[in-house]
Amino acid sequence: MLHLMQQPAASLSPVLEAEATWRVSRDGAPVASVAISREGGDVVVATDLVQEGATAVAPCRFASLEAADAFVNDLMASFAYLGCDVARA
Repeated sequence: MLHLMQQPAASLSPVLEAEATWRVSRDGAPVASVAISREGGDVVVATDLVQEGATAVAPCRFASLEAADAFVNDLMASFAYLGCDVARA
């Protein structure tokens, strides 16, 4: 399990940018997009699921870029564990 999580997630760390987007796919089919941006004093991570009938995901707000970075790295590791490919857009 650890091997699956380390390989893809290592290339994504650290985010530490105010604006970044990733595309998540599985077997070549789009699954989601993840974007990090600044809104006022907050850092917002928005995830859009591509699958038809998927439930909307509310954006997550963080007080610091470091907190958003930790969340995004965990999210990307979860996608990788589920067999998804993650690429910077």
